[in-house]
Amino acid sequence: MKNLSLNEYTLWLESESEKYTRLKNIIVDFSTEAQSPLFEPHVTLLGGISIAMPVEKIIEKMKTLTEKRGTITLSLTATHSSDSYYQSIFLECKKTKVLASLNHKAQKLFSQTGEYNPHLSLLYSNISQTKKNLLLKKISHKIVLPLNFVVDKISLWKALGLAERWQKIYDIFW
Repeated sequence: MKNLSLNEYTLWLESESEKYTRLKNIIVDFSTEAQSPLFEPHVTLLGGISIAMPVEKIIEKMKTLTEKRGTITLSLTATHSSDSYYQSIFLECKKTKVLASLNHKAQKLFSQTGEYNPHLSLLYSNISQTKKNLLLKKISHKIVLPLNFVVDKISLWKALGLAERWQKIYDIFW
């Protein structure tokens, strides 16, 4: 099995909306059923930020990202499962021009390059595909897709070790 322990900072897009609370409840249900780690619902804006970078410098770059930032609406459009532990069950997020532009700006600020595939994970796990299929069937009873909501904050997470040990370091609301 692949090493699931991370050693990086990551930037997440989050929301305080009622729809986000529904997503949190699904994550709690699925994590309980699969006996897997709990985590906050989020769409990763950028991962792989060096743990050696001072937090103050990361926060400064986050502030640059959010300057003159208008509203960002995310649209979750389809359910999927994969063999990836951190994308065991996830919702595809539409890659709008605004979202792609924000990711591009973040990559530039943090000297990264790479393809951006926005999604919102609902389960971190190595459960069987049969079990994933059972959980996927439950999603349609809990939410209707597409699910649109406004993102109102970007948060900095220290992803050191396994998911249950990750810590939120800082939030910027807009």
